[in-house]
Amino acid sequence: MLEAIVDRREGELVVLRTVDGQELMWPAAELPEDVVEGSTVVLTLGVPEESGTDRRALARDILNGIFGTNEVPKA
Repeated sequence: MLEAIVDRREGELVVLRTVDGQELMWPAAELPEDVVEGSTVVLTLGVPEESGTDRRALARDILNGIFGTNEVPKA
């Protein structure tokens, strides 16, 4: 969980400023409609369980194509 303040709008993006001063560019369309400059937002990031499996399968397929094999080489 990350808390940030809506600092300003830049076109279709908003600039979110975290408590430690970092700035994040975020699509305005992905925020609630009532968010305005000065609003506090809470961001929670996560990875769906199935996406890790999908990415591993994609990486395996790419490597198999590069190496011309059905086995991923061991490091």
